[in-house]
Amino acid sequence: MAREQYMRQVELLVRTLPFIARQETFALKGGTAINLFYRDMPRLSVDIDLTYLPIENRETTLKGIDITLEQIRDDLLRNLRGVTVQRIAGGGNNDTRVLVRQGGAEIKIETSPVARGTVHPPELRRVSEAVEDEFGFAEMQVVSFEDLFGGKLHAAVDRQHPRDLFGTRMKV
Repeated sequence: MAREQYMRQVELLVRTLPFIARQETFALKGGTAINLFYRDMPRLSVDIDLTYLPIENRETTLKGIDITLEQIRDDLLRNLRGVTVQRIAGGGNNDTRVLVRQGGAEIKIETSPVARGTVHPPELRRVSEAVEDEFGFAEMQVVSFEDLFGGKLHAAVDRQHPRDLFGTRMKV
């Protein structure tokens, strides 16, 4: 039963990616980027962690994140039948997260108003062949390999959560 729920969540996640990909101010990072774009699903991820790419002052960043997440919300509501989309609070006392629900599946889209920009340019990537075979095609801007795994190493040291340790182990 739990595996079926995860599969529904990953299906929703992959169907959601093209709408996020339209927004060039974001790039995918974190476990979902590793598991769907760099590896063949060693672990199923059910959230979409985004990096806001422009380096701007805080006020401009918060406004940019707000506008872009609202565009994603509107796009999802217009184009995915039976979906509910809700903005929810996140970092900086702003609604920097989006909750997406459809057919009993739920995923979260989130970004940080603090950690923004990348060291290396992001790359437009396709999901791995295994992901495409199981869930369909999707492509989007993903942070570079160096930024992605650098972020995972930082998270592993900082949080010491099993999923971060798993992510760093997969790098080797």
